Amino acid sequence: TTIATSAKWSEKASQHHSAGAAYGILHRRLEEALALAPKSDNDTRALCEALRTELDSLPMKAPPIPDRVWQTLPEELTSTQKHLPDATTVA
Repeated sequence: TTIATSAKWSEKASQHHSAGAAYGILHRRLEEALALAPKSDNDTRALCEALRTELDSLPMKAPPIPDRVWQTLPEELTSTQKHLPDATTVA
């Protein structure tokens, strides 16, 4: 069981790493979009739709953050999160 437990930790660490990398990619895309303003309203809409689709899919690919981690965060960081819908439960 020790090996199985270690494998689980390794698997979860890998999932968190992949999720962090995906959010990093999205962050760089947003920075690029801000630096290179779209040329038209249609370009802006297309960009927003693509970013929204990507942002909505990320939580479904990421492992959940354990409650014990949320409990260690300062209130100002978690207060806004409590009121945001979870993309995995929104129809």
